[in-house]
Amino acid sequence: MHMQLANILGRFRWLTCPRKDLSTGWLECDPGLLFKPENYILPGWISQWFPWKEISVLPVQWHALCFGLFASIIAPFGGFFASGFKRAFKIKDFGDSIPGHGGITDRMDCQVRKWNLFILVNVVFY
Repeated sequence: MHMQLANILGRFRWLTCPRKDLSTGWLECDPGLLFKPENYILPGWISQWFPWKEISVLPVQWHALCFGLFASIIAPFGGFFASGFKRAFKIKDFGDSIPGHGGITDRMDCQVRKWNLFILVNVVFY
């Protein structure tokens, strides 16, 4: 789904052009290489099964694919870490940190750890 969403949103000038002011006029800009479609020729074995010989992909779609894979691989480990943390301290849920919010904080613990790791990777490698 992230590939399709990146494809749809990457084609809107309002989302890809840098804004210099808050005017609502027409946008004309060069959106940069990240938002220009590139054509890829599919290998022969794929084109035997599907009617396409080549596909057009925005480079931002590859970026979205990497984010999606990173999130789906790392998020469960955040949940495992939180579960082990609660088990070590004999805590039923994290509702004691914010009274009445145990359910939501238990759901968000893996997200928080995932995004902390994502920011670390992003700062170190980019």
